[in-house]
Amino acid sequence: MGFIRRQQKLGLGQILVVSGFAVVLGYVLLKTFAATLNTPPNTLVFDSNRTGNYEVYRLSAAGAVTQLTNDSTYDSWWPKLSPDGQQLLFYRTPAGTHDTDYSKTSLWIANSDGSNPHQIVANGANGWVVQGHAEWSPDSSRIVMFAGNAGGGLLFTTDANGGNIKLVTTTAQASDTDPSWSPDGSRITYAFNGDIWIVAATGGTPTQVSTDSLVDYDPYYSPDGSQIAWLTNISANVWAIRAASPNGANLHDIINDGNINSKPAWSPDGSLVYFHRHSSDNAGGFFELWMINADGTGLTQLNAGTGSNEYPQAIPTNIPGDINGDGTVDVKDLAILAAHFRQTGDASQGDLDGSGTIDITDFSILALHWSN
Repeated sequence: MGFIRRQQKLGLGQILVVSGFAVVLGYVLLKTFAATLNTPPNTLVFDSNRTGNYEVYRLSAAGAVTQLTNDSTYDSWWPKLSPDGQQLLFYRTPAGTHDTDYSKTSLWIANSDGSNPHQIVANGANGWVVQGHAEWSPDSSRIVMFAGNAGGGLLFTTDANGGNIKLVTTTAQASDTDPSWSPDGSRITYAFNGDIWIVAATGGTPTQVSTDSLVDYDPYYSPDGSQIAWLTNISANVWAIRAASPNGANLHDIINDGNINSKPAWSPDGSLVYFHRHSSDNAGGFFELWMINADGTGLTQLNAGTGSNEYPQAIPTNIPGDINGDGTVDVKDLAILAAHFRQTGDASQGDLDGSGTIDITDFSILALHWSN
C-alpha cells in the first residue's frame, strides 16, 4: 500500500501547493542572499561598457544582470523602457563615442527584452544636426526629445515610431535640452540657459522653475508631480542633485557631497532617486549606480557588475504579470498567483485577465512576460 501511495499522481492543486512552497522558500533564500549585494528594490535598466563597448542591461530586484543589446559596432546607451513595459528606447553612437557627441546619435527601439532592435530616427534625419534625451510619454504613445542645430536644439515630440513630428518650443537661441514629461503628460520640463523650465506638451509660453546662478540640467518630475529633481553643476567636478516644487518653491539638495552625482531617476513610488556617481575615492574613473531616499538619507551603492555603469531607469510597475509591482515578472509573482489559484480575486492576487478568477489563463499571461 505504501508503494502504491508513493506512486499516486498528484493533482494540479497539490502540485501547485508543493511548487508554491518551493518557490516561496527559494525566494526567501534568494532575497536573503541578494540583500548582501545591495540590489535595488526596483528592476533597473542601464548601460555599461563591461564588454568593451556600451550595451544596455537589466538589473533585477533579485540581483540578476541580463544583457539586452549586443552589437559591438555601436555604443548603445540611454535606455528607457516604455511605461506599458513593452518597448525599450535607446540611443546608438559609433563604438567609442558613447554620449560625447550628439551629432552622431541615432534613436533605436526594441522589445523590452532587447529583441528586434531597429532604428526609428536616423542620424541626420529631419535635417537635425544633433538629437538626444528621448523620453516616453506616460501613455507610451509619444516621445519627446531635443533636436536641431549644433548649438543645442529645440524640443520635439514624435509618435512611438519616430514619426508625426510636433514642435514644442520655439526659443530663438535654439538651446532647449533635456526634456521629460509630467506624470499626466500635459507638461514637459526641460533645461534652457542653465535653468529649469516647464512648457505645455502642446507648446506655448514656458514658465521658469530654477532662478539661481548655478547651471541646471536633466529635470524629472516625481511620480506624484509634486517635485522636480534635477542635476546641478556646483563647481568643477562637483555635481549635485536638487529638487523643488514645480513652481520653484522648497528648493533643496537631495545629494550634494562634493562628488559627481549625475542624472536623477525616480523610483515608481517616488521614495527613491537612482543615479550614476563618480566618487572622489574611485580611482578607476568609472561611474557606478547608486540610490538614495528622496529625503537625502540612505545613500547606497548598487552592485551592477563591472565596468562603467550609467543612466539607470527604474522600470515601470504596470507590466502585465507584475503582480507585486516591483517592476519585474518573476518567482515572487508566481508564488502569489499559485497561492490564489482557482479562487476569486483581483489583480493583486493574480487575476491578470480581469475575469475575476485566478486560473490557467493568468499563468499563461505571467509566463508570456516572464523576466528572469
